[in-house]
Amino acid sequence: MSGHRSRCPEHKQGNGVCDPECNWENFFYDLGDCCNPNVTDVTKTCFNRSSPHKAYLDVKELKDILHLDGSTHLNVFFANSSDEDLAGVATWPWDKEALTHLGGIVLNPSFYGTFGHTDTMVHEIGHSLGLYHVFRGISEIESCNDACLETEPSMETGDLCADTNPTPKYKGCHDPELAGQRDLRLSAFHTHAV
Repeated sequence: MSGHRSRCPEHKQGNGVCDPECNWENFFYDLGDCCNPNVTDVTKTCFNRSSPHKAYLDVKELKDILHLDGSTHLNVFFANSSDEDLAGVATWPWDKEALTHLGGIVLNPSFYGTFGHTDTMVHEIGHSLGLYHVFRGISEIESCNDACLETEPSMETGDLCADTNPTPKYKGCHDPELAGQRDLRLSAFHTHAV
């Protein structure tokens, strides 16, 4: 348990004020103060998932409420995530929810269109069409000269497309220079770095 979660003075618990340091599950959300509409603005403070006053919907709840057709449309939802590093997520086409109202793409508006994330929607659409990452199934390497570096397209590594070489996650690797023989702007190294 992190330090800030364990520092709720007993005299602040259930004192008729929603105290942020006590607004944690292990303190029962300030003994209910943070989910009591007579005490606080619960739209900003209630994080108890079982409270009827909770300040959020999880993705499934949102999709259930909207109930958008997923059999003829690709639904794109914008929702903040408790995982601060998650820019987006998509339903794979073989998932049982893919063609229902539970399928589609969820994008975090905190990232959408920001530097380094301008292609997130396109990236997630690729997943919804069945494309894997170009580094799928590839051992992490520490050198671009590693003899075990997988470079040939196959049905075992990479995105499983014959026109894309598998690419390690290691960002130190880059496209080979071929003295202008062909344009590598859309190669796996370039597109993975985007």
